[in-house]
Amino acid sequence: MPPKKLEVSKNDSGRYLTSGLNEKQFMQAFDMIRKQQTGNRRSAKRTLTPAQLRAKKASDMAKLGEKSKGVPFTVDDLREFEQNRNQHKTKFSSKTAGITYAQLVAGSREIDIKRANNQVQDGSGITRASLSGIKSNMVVVRVKASMKSVHEEHMVRIRLEEFDDLIHEPPGDNFSLAAKQACKAVSLSTVIVAGTSIGIDTRRR
Repeated sequence: MPPKKLEVSKNDSGRYLTSGLNEKQFMQAFDMIRKQQTGNRRSAKRTLTPAQLRAKKASDMAKLGEKSKGVPFTVDDLREFEQNRNQHKTKFSSKTAGITYAQLVAGSREIDIKRANNQVQDGSGITRASLSGIKSNMVVVRVKASMKSVHEEHMVRIRLEEFDDLIHEPPGDNFSLAAKQACKAVSLSTVIVAGTSIGIDTRRR
């Protein structure tokens, strides 16, 4: 008999209620949410493909709709989009999934860093984070959402980039040192909340 499919309750706004789940259920719930998000991105409207960015004909431009009421997109708009796209391709390697802490902090606002470290007094800070699981070189952290968030929890997936190599060949056969070095070479893989994907701002302590 196949295992019973996990059913996660939602609030009146359609957001998942995950705070009462055990760790196994939490992982299952966010796997389900991640799959839904992937499907939503693939079917998203008003997104531009590389081919559309190269559009030049008036008929092609009209298919893009309007950037604001009564204002159509122009060739210059698409040229700017393409330039930004190329800049991101240069800055962030498509061969590496995720973003490093250095890149993350560099793009963070000071207020968001304070919120991530619970250094604010307005209820928007993150107050609790706990290890939910480890699979290969991926660490999964369960984060309680702030008091101001519309969600209950976030899932943060952190990849230890050099974990496998360091465990198989620890420097000086010192596994404690290997673990410390592995934690220095990390990248933020994904941040997921119960209903949507978000960016999270943090820093290594």
